[in-house]
Amino acid sequence: MRLPTDDPRYREAYDQARKAKNEAEGMLLKLILVPVMLLIFAGVFGGVIWYVISQKDAVDRGVSPTAPAAPVAPQAWNGAATFECRGNDRVSLMGQTVQFTGTGPAIRAGANCQLTLTNMTITAPTVIEAGGNAQVMIIGGTYSATDKSFVATANAKISVSGATVTGDTQASGHAEITGL
Repeated sequence: MRLPTDDPRYREAYDQARKAKNEAEGMLLKLILVPVMLLIFAGVFGGVIWYVISQKDAVDRGVSPTAPAAPVAPQAWNGAATFECRGNDRVSLMGQTVQFTGTGPAIRAGANCQLTLTNMTITAPTVIEAGGNAQVMIIGGTYSATDKSFVATANAKISVSGATVTGDTQASGHAEITGL
C-alpha cells in the first residue's frame, strides 16, 4: 500500500500549501515590521527636528541652549576703565567699591554676556549699558548715576534684586529692566 505522501498529486498540493503558508508569514512579517520601522524612523527624525527647533528658539530668546557653565569666580575691577563683558562670557563681580570717572558706561555688557553683580557699590555717569542678548543680574549693593543708572537696548535683560539704585533707567527695543 502506498502512503499519500508518495502520491505526486499529494506532494504537489503539500508543496503549494507550504509555499502559500510561507508567503502568508512573510506578508504578515512585512505588515508588522514595515510600520514599526517607519514609526521608529519618524520618532527619531521628529526628535532631531524638535531638538534643533528648541535650540534655535532658546538662542532666539537669548537663553543658552546648553547646560549652564560652572559658576565663575568673582573677578577684580578697579574702575579705571569700562568693564567689558561680551561674547558668551559668564562674569561675576562681587563686593567691590568703584568710583568710575571715565567716559561711557562703567560696565558694558553685550552679545550673550551673562553678568552677575553682587553687593557692588558703583558711582558713575552711567553705571550699566547692556545690549544684544546680555543678561545682567544685580543682587544687593548701591548703584548711583549722575545720568542714567541702567541703559538696556535690543534684547538685553537687567534684573535687580535688593539693590539701591539712583538715577534714571532707559530700556529700548525688546530690552527689559526689572525689579526696581
